[in-house]
Amino acid sequence: MTEIRVDSIVDSSGSGPVDFEEGTFKIKGTSLGSLNLHKFLDSDTAPADSSGDLSVDASRRYNGLMWYDSDNTRLSIMTPIGWRTFNANQVPDPPSEAGDYYGDTGAHITGNSGNTIEQFVISTAGNATSLGTMGTSNNQDFSAVSGETGSRCVVIYGNHGGSRTGRMEHFTFATGGTATNLGNIGRGSYGGSATSDGSRAVYTWGHDFESYNAPISSNIRYFTIGTSFSTYSFGSLTRAISYQNNGVISDGTKGCFAAGYTSWPNWYNDIEYLTIQTTSNTSDLGDLTQARWAAGGLCDPTYGLVCGGWSSPGRVDTIDYFTIATTGNATDFGNMTQAKDYMCATNNKTKGCLTGGYFYNASASPNQGAVTEIDYVTIQTPGNATDFGDLATASQRGASSSGT
Repeated sequence: MTEIRVDSIVDSSGSGPVDFEEGTFKIKGTSLGSLNLHKFLDSDTAPADSSGDLSVDASRRYNGLMWYDSDNTRLSIMTPIGWRTFNANQVPDPPSEAGDYYGDTGAHITGNSGNTIEQFVISTAGNATSLGTMGTSNNQDFSAVSGETGSRCVVIYGNHGGSRTGRMEHFTFATGGTATNLGNIGRGSYGGSATSDGSRAVYTWGHDFESYNAPISSNIRYFTIGTSFSTYSFGSLTRAISYQNNGVISDGTKGCFAAGYTSWPNWYNDIEYLTIQTTSNTSDLGDLTQARWAAGGLCDPTYGLVCGGWSSPGRVDTIDYFTIATTGNATDFGNMTQAKDYMCATNNKTKGCLTGGYFYNASASPNQGAVTEIDYVTIQTPGNATDFGDLATASQRGASSSGT
């Protein structure tokens, strides 16, 4: 067998490519015009020089030409008998990693009758700064969720000026400003809670309707996070229980609720869960190390943390953790910097921050009240919480979330 190797072929002047005529040059018996000349075009209409019309001169058709039809999201190839479309399913985008919507910007919505929104960078310790305001003042007992790949925060009002209206507002983490009214979730409630997977939010009612002493509901509803919404029935909790404040957790697939109460002084150590994209009743996941309520919930894609809260005979500094994906009881993680309840909680994929809260310390002066402190933990590393910084305004019974 004879082998000839050629580095380049040029025209007789030595300055340009050779113009081979059709049929005069062959490779392994195949004429040049039959070779696949690999070109690629991206267009919403068929390329004019490769229309597939066999009446067109063959020199205007390129066998092997790849054409991505952007109008119909399909790929075709030119053959000697015209366009042929690949018969294959479109490859879907890779699935989002759990917790992709968490984000590194923490937002704290002031409770105890305030209306300010503060922000901080979760990965960098420091004090919070102003991000904006809620649309109305004299508020507390919010719930907040983030979505739309972490760009938007939706806030559900709990107690507005002494009434429970079910008002909802939203703002973007990047721009802040005054939150915009989204409408009404359907009816007022008090002591509810919410979590999300970044696309769908699920919300528990707490005390139904207007009165603080109204019965607690087991109802769960859901809505798609965006600039407009409708709410739909999701299912029911295992009992009529209020997961007031932020004892809620999501790994991007499951939502978990922990540290609730049914009536004073009946609080529980239950952890219950649901799959956010599948409407159903909740199921039992396990138990906390102690019964309590008004706790803060943190998580990464693996672990859920339940922090602080109220238990007999008062506020606790306990932090428990558990594996979200599997059933089982929580174990001890560490302790907060001080015992408190009604704090807010938010996280990125690595670090969790506890903002504000209410403390009581008989030996301190003052000995009780809302605080400005922000604690943090590294979620994969059990241990005690560490000082992160401070809010600008002392706050309890607010809400927090994270985004981008």
